[in-house]
Amino acid sequence: SQRRLQWRGACHAMCGQAFYALIDKDRQEKDSLESLQCMSVSQFERCCEYAMLTSTEALAMSGATSLWRAALPLLNSAETRAFLIRPLRTAVRVLSALKCTQNYNFVVDLYSAL
Repeated sequence: SQRRLQWRGACHAMCGQAFYALIDKDRQEKDSLESLQCMSVSQFERCCEYAMLTSTEALAMSGATSLWRAALPLLNSAETRAFLIRPLRTAVRVLSALKCTQNYNFVVDLYSAL
C-alpha cells in the first residue's frame, strides 16, 4: 500500500540518520568515516526512491537534504565523488519529477554538484 511505502521511505531516512550519527571525526580513521558516510548516503537515496514511488514531496525533500548533508564531506575526494554520482542523480531526478520548488537554491546546489 501507499502508506506502507511511505513508512519504508521514512525507515530508510531513519537508518541514514543513525549511520550519520555514528560518525566521529576525532576518533575514527578515514576508511571508517567514509564507510559510514557512504552507508548514510545510500539510505537517504533509498528514501528518495520511496518518495518518488509514493509522490511524497516532504519525504523527497527530507531525503535529499539529508543526503546532501551526508555527501558534502565526500565531495573532497575523487574516489568518493565518483560514488556520489548515482545518489545525487537520484535526488535531483526525484525532486524534479515531484516538482519540489520549496528551496530553489538547494536544488541548484544539487545540480551543480553533479
